[in-house]
Amino acid sequence: MTSNVRLDLNADWQLTWENVSCGVSGASAVSAKMENWLHCALPVDVHMPLLEAGLIPEPLVGDQSFASEWIERRSW
Repeated sequence: MTSNVRLDLNADWQLTWENVSCGVSGASAVSAKMENWLHCALPVDVHMPLLEAGLIPEPLVGDQSFASEWIERRSW
């Protein structure tokens, strides 16, 4: 008998950031964080949840992309 179980992996994800230097050894501390988590659905570019949360301006307008440069210096 074959069972067709379907699991939706596109919903109920959360995203947070740390300094790139955090490394693997800091993974348990990151998962224990209680703040700075953003809900998001997959697939997603890291900019989308930040835009929705009002943490960055629309990077495709004018020179607002410069206000988002910090994103590249974080681990997500």
